[in-house]
Parts: sequence; C-alpha cells; structure tokens
Amino acid sequence: MAQILSLLRIKHWIKNLIVWTPLCFVGIEKWGTLIHLLNVFVSFCLSASIIYIINDLVDRKSDLLHPLKKFRPIACGRVKPYQALLVLLLLGALLISIWMFTGYFNPIVILYIILNMFYSFWLKAVPIVDLMVVSLCYVLRLSAGFVTLSIDFPFWLLVAIYFFALSIITGKRRSEIIQVEKKKAHRSVLGQYNLDFLNYIILISSIIALNSYVIFVYVQFNQNHSNLGMIFSMPLILFSVLKYLYNIFIMNQGGDPVEEIIRDKSLLVSVFSFVLITVIFTSMKIVNVLEVASWFR
Repeated sequence: MAQILSLLRIKHWIKNLIVWTPLCFVGIEKWGTLIHLLNVFVSFCLSASIIYIINDLVDRKSDLLHPLKKFRPIACGRVKPYQALLVLLLLGALLISIWMFTGYFNPIVILYIILNMFYSFWLKAVPIVDLMVVSLCYVLRLSAGFVTLSIDFPFWLLVAIYFFALSIITGKRRSEIIQVEKKKAHRSVLGQYNLDFLNYIILISSIIALNSYVIFVYVQFNQNHSNLGMIFSMPLILFSVLKYLYNIFIMNQGGDPVEEIIRDKSLLVSVFSFVLITVIFTSMKIVNVLEVASWFR
C-alpha cells in the first residue's frame, strides 16, 4: 500500500491548492459554488496522479540513471507495470465518477490532461517547449478556479504565476543536470541545455514574475482600496524569490519544489505567511486603507 501511495505522489497535490486562489477575489455570495471548486481541486489531484503514473511508466528505464528517481516504485520494481496500469484505470474511473455524481466538470481539467499526455510522449523531449508546457500547467490550474467561479481573469497574476513557475521548473532542470552525469540518457532534453542558458532563464523569469506581481498588486489596490494586504505581501514574495535564487545559485539546490519548500524552514514560513496575509486581507477584507488613514487624523 505504501508503494501505491508513493506512486500517486500525494505530496504534490499541494500544487493544486492554487485553484482556490480565486476565492480571494470574490464576495461571500460566490461561495455557493464552493462544492464545484472542491470538485475541480480533487479532479486536478487525481489527474496529476494519473499523469505521474504515465510518466513513471514511460520513464521507468531512464529513471534508473537518476540518483533519486531510481527509487521510484515502478523504476525500482516494487510496483509492476500491470499494477500501475490497474491503479491508472481506477483513478480514471474515480475521476469520471466524481464528474457524474456532482454533475459538474471543468473543461480546463480535460485540457490539462491532454496537454500532459502530449508532454509525456513528445513535448518533454523538445528543448524550451518542455519548460513552457510545465509552467503552463500552473496557469491552467489557476484559470480553472476563475472559470469555476465565473469571474474575470486577473491578467497580471496569470503572467506572474507563469513566470514564477518557469523559474522553478528551470531550476529543477538545472538541478538534474548537476546531479546526473549521463544527462542525455536520463532525459534526452537535458543534453540540449547547459547551466549558463538555464541560469539566464531563471533570472529573467524571476524578474518578469516579480514585476508582474507588483503591477498586479498596483492594479488591485487601485480597483479596491481594501486590498491593502496585497501591498504587505510584496516583501514576502521578494524574500521567497531571493531565497529561492540563493538556494539555486549558492547552495546548488532547486530540485523538487515541494521538497525544497518543506526542507527550507525560512522559505516555508515566508510562503505560509504570504498565503495567510493574502487570504486575510483580500478575502476577509478586514482592513480598509481609508480607515487606516483616518486613524492618523
């Protein structure tokens, strides 16, 4: 059972929490669609596990060349391919059952699955495109939340998320190149990258992401002065990005993003504080900048 749970990569479901972000931009009247948002969250979790299993089946031989991936259940032989296929079918059946039972499904989830299928069998071997596709998956998760709540997409937030993701994914590729000597055998696309090129992408993406987030906060603040908390979130975002860059370039880390955040306590506290501040000030709207100004009159 433990190997099956490992196969599902449950800890990576945390990435799908991004679908809840749109709740910060709506009033309580929209919370009636909460069950649909839960549907989308669970759908992305199951879809992600399905994609992970497909990837592990496709890459089971090349994973043996990686110092960490060789311990994955399928690669090390603890889970047989036929067992993985059975789990795959069960997850697919469960996903369809949820859609039928709730009477709701988000088309972006289907797009996410299709895009990842193309990635697993083809796009992962195409340099630059592989980075762009994985980054796009984060935007799809966020977009699904906005579609579910039927609210407008905040353009600059989508841009920021995309480039934050691009920076993180590129950092992961950089880590793989450093860790794996036979890089082309493990992942063919790695042989077409070098550290200098990836370093440029990481830096450029981080700069664009930070600028986009600042513009997003500025727009939100102008539209709704009660979003004062968004301003307070900027130092946390800046620290998180700089700490991430420090871990990559100074500590030569940057592997699994989930594990990196969990392992780095300061980064974990920063990310958690950012989420907490954003939820409190944008969703609850307990602070109004005009009220704050009146305190000093």
